[in-house]
Amino acid sequence: GDGWTDELVTRAYRESQAPMRLVFDHLAEHAGEWVSAVQLASILNLTQPKVRGVLGAFGHRLRSRYKLSTWPCEKRWDGQVSTSFYRMSEERAEAFKRAKDRA
Repeated sequence: GDGWTDELVTRAYRESQAPMRLVFDHLAEHAGEWVSAVQLASILNLTQPKVRGVLGAFGHRLRSRYKLSTWPCEKRWDGQVSTSFYRMSEERAEAFKRAKDRA
């Protein structure tokens, strides 16, 4: 596994600000689909650099607070369109939906 337990998912969700929660919500609602950072920017009504800031802050917290090196979703960079894509598994999406209900 990648180290992400249901407890950690709940904690990460609870400790996230509204924009990152919206990212998690969107990825959970579209489990199994690749979602681009461009789509996330549009959902959050933020500019691309701001979205990078939101995601970057979570990436930092991931390492410093949760001691993990992997995101709770798949992440890939597409050089052709110069943007990142994220995909959450069905199982992880369920954990995030439960976290949302408990938050």
